[in-house]
Amino acid sequence: MLIGRFVHCSLGKKDTFILKPLFVVILAVTMSLSVALKASGQDFSELLRDFDSRSLSYEDKRFLQTALAFEGHYNGLLDGDWGRMSQAAMTRYSWSEFDGPTEDWHMAAVAFDFFDLSRRDGWQIEYF
Repeated sequence: MLIGRFVHCSLGKKDTFILKPLFVVILAVTMSLSVALKASGQDFSELLRDFDSRSLSYEDKRFLQTALAFEGHYNGLLDGDWGRMSQAAMTRYSWSEFDGPTEDWHMAAVAFDFFDLSRRDGWQIEYF
């Protein structure tokens, strides 16, 4: 997780903005290479497919809603119900951070940022 620590070091907002896309590109390339080693005939276009929340579990959706709330894009219930507000928040995040429509790997980026923040600050997530 050295890259994650580098991205979240005490840099100004401008430097963090530059490093986030770089981190995501490195993450995508690394994922592509590890997949290529296991199945050399795989179609890598799946990494760039449009975001679809239907494949996420209830807990995944709640975690993603929380991550989007901490990024300032979601203001709603953390209920695991992926509706219009959740989708709009994901779309705002994608345009804000990556200047483009929502793709699956954007979900990984926002989730990783929140996971890193909660781990670094010693938070625990409990569901009631």
